[in-house]
Amino acid sequence: MKKKISKKLLILIVSVSLLVTSGIVVACAGGDEFWDFFNSFFAPETSNATESKPLYRSLRTFYGEGYFDDAIHVMDSANITEWNSFFSGKVKPDDLKYIIYKSRIGEIDTCIFYIKNSAYPIEGYLKNNSLLAYSDKTTAKEFLFYLGYAKRCEPFSTYNPGWWNDDEVDPRDDQVSMESLLAGGKKMMANAKTAFMKERYAFQIARLLFQSGAYEECIAFFDENNSLFKLKNTSYYRSMGYAAASHYKLNEYSEANYLYSVLYDRCKPMKIVSYMSFHPQEESDWEGAFELAQNTREKEALWHMLGIYADPVRAMKEIYSLNRGSDLLDLLLVRAVNINEEAFIRHQDYWSDNNTGYSLKIENVDDDLLTFSEQVAKDGNANKPYLWNLVAGYLNLVKGDYKKSEQYLSTAGKLSSEDVLVNEQIHAFRIISMVEQYNKPDARKENFFTAELNWLNDNKRNESLRSSCIYNWTLSRLSEKYFSWGDSVKAQCLDYNQNKSFYRYPANIEAMIALMDKPSKTDFEKYILSVHPYSKATLITYKAILLIYQYKFREALEMIDSDTEAGNGMLWADPFVIHINDCHDCDFNAEKENEYSQYSFVERLLELQKEAVDDPANAAEYYFLLANGLYNMTYYGNAHDVFASPLIDLSVGYFYFDYSSTEELYQYFDCSKAMEYYRKAMDASSDPEFRAKCCFMAAKSEQNQYFSSPEFEYDAIIRSGRYYKQMVDEYKNTEYYSEVINECGYFRIYAESQNIQ
Repeated sequence: MKKKISKKLLILIVSVSLLVTSGIVVACAGGDEFWDFFNSFFAPETSNATESKPLYRSLRTFYGEGYFDDAIHVMDSANITEWNSFFSGKVKPDDLKYIIYKSRIGEIDTCIFYIKNSAYPIEGYLKNNSLLAYSDKTTAKEFLFYLGYAKRCEPFSTYNPGWWNDDEVDPRDDQVSMESLLAGGKKMMANAKTAFMKERYAFQIARLLFQSGAYEECIAFFDENNSLFKLKNTSYYRSMGYAAASHYKLNEYSEANYLYSVLYDRCKPMKIVSYMSFHPQEESDWEGAFELAQNTREKEALWHMLGIYADPVRAMKEIYSLNRGSDLLDLLLVRAVNINEEAFIRHQDYWSDNNTGYSLKIENVDDDLLTFSEQVAKDGNANKPYLWNLVAGYLNLVKGDYKKSEQYLSTAGKLSSEDVLVNEQIHAFRIISMVEQYNKPDARKENFFTAELNWLNDNKRNESLRSSCIYNWTLSRLSEKYFSWGDSVKAQCLDYNQNKSFYRYPANIEAMIALMDKPSKTDFEKYILSVHPYSKATLITYKAILLIYQYKFREALEMIDSDTEAGNGMLWADPFVIHINDCHDCDFNAEKENEYSQYSFVERLLELQKEAVDDPANAAEYYFLLANGLYNMTYYGNAHDVFASPLIDLSVGYFYFDYSSTEELYQYFDCSKAMEYYRKAMDASSDPEFRAKCCFMAAKSEQNQYFSSPEFEYDAIIRSGRYYKQMVDEYKNTEYYSEVINECGYFRIYAESQNIQ
C-alpha cells in the first residue's frame, strides 16, 4: 500500500551534509565540549536498544563520544571476524589484522614466495605469522593474491579528496590503471574457487567502479552479480553501499534511500553511515522508496529511518500498524520522549529563555505520544511491553495524573523486575512525583526527601540513570516550594542560585547562621546545610567585608573575631606599597617584608589611624600609608582581594557595571576615601616632594572615580580634575613631577594640553 510523507514533514527532515565517496559519510560529532542533553530525566538506555545507541537523542551528531572512530573499528573488527571464519579459526586474529591492515605489498609478495618455497628468505616477524603455518597452502596463497590485489586498488578506492590541499594529485585521474585493475579483478573473481573470495573481489570491483565515476556501471555490476553474494556478509552490504551511493550521484534518490534503509536494518557495522546517507529530497523520493520495499520489514525500516529524521510518533504509528511487535519501535519511542522533555523540563543552559520555573510544564506534554504509549501499553503486544508502561507512567506524571502514573510504573516494574536500570528509573520517577505532590512543609516528608536525595546522589547508581539531573532538579524544585512558603533559608540551602540577592540582606545571613548554630537539627536540615556551598566562616567574612568597605574597621574585626575560620584570606601583595603606574603583577611577584590577611590588613589600618592621632609630627606619613591601603583595597589597587568572597560576583567589568544597583560593588570601585586621606597627608606635610606624591595619588584616585562613573566616555579618557591642575600649578618644579611626566601617559597628555612639561 502506498504511503505518503507530507510536505510539512519533509521540511522537518534534518539536512545532512553528505560526503559520498566510498559509501561512508564522514560527519563531525561537534566536539567534546558538548553534552548529550541539557536537562533530562529519562534514560534512553532503558530501551536496551544497544545497537542503536549512537542514535539516541543527543545535542551532538551522535550519542556518546568518538562514534566515527568506533564505526571504523566496528567495520575492521567485522572484517577480521569474517576472515577468521574463512580460515576456520586457525589463523590468529592479530596476525590477520597485521597482514590485512598493516602489511606492505612487498611483505605480501614475500609471504607468497615463502609459501611456495620454504627456503625463501623471510624476516622472523613474518615467518612467525600463523597464516604461514596454515595447513591449506592453496587457500593461504589465494588469500594473499587477493590481498595484493586489494592493496593495489587501495590508492584509488579509498581516496578521499581533502579540501585543505588544492594541489593534491588525484590518483583517480589515472583511468588507465583503474581500467587495468577492473579487468584484472573481474578475471580473478571468475577464477576464484570459493564464494567467499568471489564476494571479496566483487566488493573491490564495485568500489573501483564508483571511485572511477562509472555510477551506472557500478549499479549494473551489483545488480547483475547479486546472486553471487550467497554469504550475505559485509562484502555484500558494502557493495550495496556503493550501488546506493551511485544512485545518489545519479539523483536517483528513491533507489538510494531504499538501499540505505536495507543496509541500516541488515548490516550492523554500516548502520550509522547508512542512516547518515538516507536523505529523501522530495515527497516523490519517499513514495518511490516505499514502493521499492519488498516486504513488511523493509517498510518498517523505511518508516523507522524517517522517524529518526522527522516525526517519531507518526513513524511509530505506521510501524505499529504493520507489525505490533517490531523491534524498530524501541529507539523511536525513547527518542520521542527525550525530544518532548526538551519542552516540558526547564533548561539548565544559561542562554535559554525557557527558564520560568522548575515545575514540569504540563501543557507541553506531547498528548499524541502520551495517548499512543498508553494504547500500546494496554495492548501488551509490543516488543518490550515494560518500556511502553514506563513511558506512559512518566508522561502521566508530568501531566499531573499521579494515580494513573503509578499504575503504569508498577506494571513496568513487574514486567522488568530483573532490569536494574529500569527499576532505578521507576524509583527516580517516583521521587519526582513525590516532589510535585509536596504541597506544604512536612517534617515526615522531609525525612523521605533526605533519604531519596542521598539515593540519587549515590555513585553506585547505574551510570546511565540521569540521576544528577533529577537530583539537581529535586533540590531546585524543593527550593522553589520552600521559597513560596516563606522559608527563604531552607530555600537558599537547597538552591543558592535561585535568590541572587539573599546575602545582600543582613537579616537573611543571621537567619542562615542561626540554622547553622541550631543545636538539634533534623536530618533534612543537616542535609541541606551540607549542600549549601557557604560555611559560617564565609558568611561572617562576607559581613566583615561589607563593614570594611563602609570603613567600619573596628566592627569588621569584631565580626571576624566571632569565628576562628573567618577573615583568613591572604592578600597577594603588600597593600601599603604604591607606584606611579599600578602594576599588580609586579607587586604580587615582589618579595614581601610583611604579609597580610584580610584580618591583619584591617588591624594595620586601625593602627595607622591611631598613630596619626598619637604622633602628629609624623601624621603625614601615617595618613599616606593609610591612603595607600584604602586605594589598594579598591578595584584599582594591588589588594583588591580584600574584597574576595564567594558571595560577591566580580565577573563584571566596571565599564559595564551599573554600580548604582549594588551598593557593595560601588564601594569596591570607590576611591573617594583614599583621595580624602591623600589630601590629609598632603596638608600635614611641608615637604614639596612628598606633597607632590600625595597630590598625584589623589589625582589618580580622582581619575579612577571618573572611570567608574556613569559620565565616563571612551573618547574622553582623561578628565582634568582638581588634583591634575594642582600638580601643574604647584609641583611642576619637583623631581617627582618629572618622574610622573616620564611614567604616566594620562598626566603627560594633560600637561601637554596645558603647554607645560
